[in-house]
Amino acid sequence: MKGNDSRVGPGLGGYFTTEAAMIIPLILILYCIIIYLCFYQYDKCLLSQDSYLVCLEISSRKENPDPGRADLNTAKLFMLRTFNRNIHVEGRRTSIQGSAEVGPAVFTAHSLMPENWRMTFSARAQRYDPAEDVRLYRRIRWILKKGYQFLTQDEEGKTSQ
Repeated sequence: MKGNDSRVGPGLGGYFTTEAAMIIPLILILYCIIIYLCFYQYDKCLLSQDSYLVCLEISSRKENPDPGRADLNTAKLFMLRTFNRNIHVEGRRTSIQGSAEVGPAVFTAHSLMPENWRMTFSARAQRYDPAEDVRLYRRIRWILKKGYQFLTQDEEGKTSQ
């Protein structure tokens, strides 16, 4: 056995095995936490974007905006346990507020991750009707033009007398 250069024996240290047994699980846990945080941020951004799109959709309806027909698409979201939303339509303004509870299933019992993550979202949009605004602008312009003509005629009539 003189030709075999194996480094196994009672006098040799096993420090590499011990380090690998402690460091690799920590690195894997860290990767999982980062992935969960990325999912959390993705869900938060998606809820924010979709809530604004719902407000915009409701505010673009001209006759009687019905908030019951518009809803957020929650099929694309990860890790949601509960989801609440309230849509308010007041005059020309539409607003949505809500909250969602995210429950990571892997680390729920572990002390590294909280049991419930809570995210809130809100959005606002104002109903805007370009045709109505153009008509209003034309009416105001017509009234100002007639008023200016009336004032200039009145001044010309006074100077000629």
